[in-house]
Amino acid sequence: MGTWHINREALNVTPAVDDELIMEFVTFCVTQNPYEAIKENFPCTWFFTKDNRLTSYAGRFAEPSVWFRLLEEKFFGPRGYKVEKPEIVSDMDKRSFFEIRTERIEQFIDWKLRILEMAEKKLLQL
Repeated sequence: MGTWHINREALNVTPAVDDELIMEFVTFCVTQNPYEAIKENFPCTWFFTKDNRLTSYAGRFAEPSVWFRLLEEKFFGPRGYKVEKPEIVSDMDKRSFFEIRTERIEQFIDWKLRILEMAEKKLLQL
């Protein structure tokens, strides 16, 4: 079974995020696996909102926390970026969790459309 977790608020990233960093972020997320030692693979729950703030959709167990640590240590830090610390809430806080989850679904759809448009733009430049 297990509980579900999600970050409460979108996080500021400094310096400002641009399209190039976002495409690097996408590549990083699909090529990394913080669960390799236990022979599992859970997709990265983190993504960028329209205003380039970092946020997460819901993940079981500690996925948002595990992925955040990996992103902070291996992606943002080495590139000189700072990210606010997330406040992770669980589905035990039902009212907050489900309100946040509903908002994130819409944001995640926008994210997927955004990265598709960015990839298409990059392909057209080739």
